[in-house]
Amino acid sequence: MYLEQMPGDPTGWQELVDIYLSLSKYDAAAFCCEELILHDPMNHLLHCRLAEIYFTMGSAHVPNARKYFSQSLEIKKKNNPRALYGLALCCQAMSEEPTLMNENKKEVSEALHHYARTELTLLYKQNNQMSEAVEEILNDQEKALE
Repeated sequence: MYLEQMPGDPTGWQELVDIYLSLSKYDAAAFCCEELILHDPMNHLLHCRLAEIYFTMGSAHVPNARKYFSQSLEIKKKNNPRALYGLALCCQAMSEEPTLMNENKKEVSEALHHYARTELTLLYKQNNQMSEAVEEILNDQEKALE
């Protein structure tokens, strides 16, 4: 295999991520995406993509997804709606899964959801049509957290 001889080639890892995703092999895609992050740790899109892969893998992996969405937002705080919405979805999913929540995690999830909601609302305030739709979705999510 090419990557066994050239493990430092990020393009090869990216191609492998795409191939594994097309085959629904999410564990392998996550591993390859982690390798990409080792090559470029400050790329917020890679963190966001890995978070989406973890989120797709199911409820047991949602805490990892939340971690990587948060990291994406740490790297790029402004104009990162993909990570903000992903973070809000993770918080909602964790609140619906009792095995993932204890009191401490519940407080953290509520705070992170509030942060994502506030930032998304500010981001979409510029577009009134979009703002109403986003506000409605976020209200529904907040009700689920309670």
